[in-house]
Amino acid sequence: MMLKAYVTDVEYANEGAADTSGMSSVAVHRALALASLKIDGLTFNRIGSIDRLTPFQRELVKIAVILQTDYAIQNGTADDYKGDLSSFSSVDISMSYQKAAGGLSSILKEHGVSPEAYSVLLQTGLLNRRV
Repeated sequence: MMLKAYVTDVEYANEGAADTSGMSSVAVHRALALASLKIDGLTFNRIGSIDRLTPFQRELVKIAVILQTDYAIQNGTADDYKGDLSSFSSVDISMSYQKAAGGLSSILKEHGVSPEAYSVLLQTGLLNRRV
């Protein structure tokens, strides 16, 4: 099953800020598709098909996907992030992570969400649970 991205590879090449020179086109498309899934999840899966959105919402969702893709390429995904490293031992290699406390930005970081993408999505109204 092919993952569907809300942004094309060409759109991302024109607008994205992350360096993708070392990535294959398949890897870039996968990053875009995973960012699209993340954005759809943040909106309580309301998007489904981007064609159902208003032109204003569509443009903001595309911007959010680009920002989320940049964030994931530069910082890794939520699976890569376990919190702040609080201790490390060299013998028998032991590492401990401490989760960041409080605040929306630390929650977003913990879940691998770009704060900029979240901010853009707020403007669409799709993050409101009452919609």
